[in-house]
Amino acid sequence: MTSSVTPDDLVQSVTRNSIDSFRAQLPNFPSDKIRTCFKTNGVLIDDARFASIPREFSKYFAVMAALANGNLRGKRLLDVGTGLGVFISQAKSLGMTPMGIDIFTEYQETCRQGAVCIFQAYGHAPEDAQQVFVNHDIMKSAVPGNGFDFVTSFGMLEHLFGEDTRREVVHNMMKSVASGGSLIIVCGPNKYFPVDLHHYGPKFAFYHCLPLWGRQLYLRAYARAFPKKLKCRDPKWLNGMKVVEITKHIREIEPKAHILKAFPLWVRLARANWLRRPGVGGAVTRIAKLLSAIHVEPVIILIATKPIPNEV
Repeated sequence: MTSSVTPDDLVQSVTRNSIDSFRAQLPNFPSDKIRTCFKTNGVLIDDARFASIPREFSKYFAVMAALANGNLRGKRLLDVGTGLGVFISQAKSLGMTPMGIDIFTEYQETCRQGAVCIFQAYGHAPEDAQQVFVNHDIMKSAVPGNGFDFVTSFGMLEHLFGEDTRREVVHNMMKSVASGGSLIIVCGPNKYFPVDLHHYGPKFAFYHCLPLWGRQLYLRAYARAFPKKLKCRDPKWLNGMKVVEITKHIREIEPKAHILKAFPLWVRLARANWLRRPGVGGAVTRIAKLLSAIHVEPVIILIATKPIPNEV
């Protein structure tokens, strides 16, 4: 279980030094081994997509360690929408007990096989992959068991169309958290932020806030004007969300959850060298706090800790 450390303590306890410590503990991304395994198993990923595979999670491990009094070994982790599973593979390397769920059957096992390749490239036994990578639809139910110390979701909620669908997913993720454990959600774009900064596709201001018919009209016009540039033609693929929407869904399941809006913390811990300058870094941090206070941060980052019953 995680300790009684509250999310607010993270502002003081998570530092660049703690992030660097986890970066030093983790092996370099094993690109050559992964490419060889992909080729052997027929996993077709082009160079551009391979280069875009997320591979830097030290910041997340530092945050989780702060919530767990510095010790991640043996902690139970559930990653929702795990995809190719780099995060889960690194968590296993740190001694955690991870599970990554996704709807692998939608990808005809290609995504799952890719995840297994990455898992093995990090030095883990292939037979363990059966237990680590699980086909499960979080839209239908929570993950059974006694709960996880950490449930994480990175860049998944924005691809679910409709608030009712997102409500079910947030409910089921929060139900999967053990007492004293934490749900960590990173998603975006924020519905109140004008431009999506993190996904390929149309960069039209407030595109992610348009009703479905408005997105369809825009995509048709964009496809006529720039047919080679439009990579995604699904108007439901990217959806703006509101911070208050997600926090409301969390509290519907766990009214006394301690929720931290962690966007200012993420900005403070950014690796950009110019942020290390006291004047610039301080100004950027203050801007991040202001954006968070008025709910217009570009990326929604929430940490919700479920109270331990005798501490409620």
